[in-house]
Amino acid sequence: MRASLPTPSLHTARLRLRAFEDADANDLFALQSSAHILRYWDSPPWTDRSRSEKFITTCRRMEQEGTGARLAVDRVSDGAFVGWCTLHNWNPDFRSATLGYCYDSASWVRDTRPRPRTLCCDGRSRRWT
Repeated sequence: MRASLPTPSLHTARLRLRAFEDADANDLFALQSSAHILRYWDSPPWTDRSRSEKFITTCRRMEQEGTGARLAVDRVSDGAFVGWCTLHNWNPDFRSATLGYCYDSASWVRDTRPRPRTLCCDGRSRRWT
């Protein structure tokens, strides 16, 4: 049996994940046009506002086709748009997908706790250092 992949709405104490709405276009463009936020992204920052509408249209098409889901992410405390996440490359036979996300820099975790040494394996000895 093939599983469908409808766009869900998810709520936590701090965040709400929901389907994109037309009203998200300006916030989405602001996020996706930031060179700072997209410095490690696989494509350059957007320069054309129409990209937002195309993105939202693609979100809806993905849901209709059952190929994935893109969700807008809002902060519960003030309703502010903080970014988006996606499940794409949906394989209904194996019920697997790829997870991706893009959040504004104000939402990035700034963990100041001491960090353990980086784990590395040299491949020959299978010893972790």
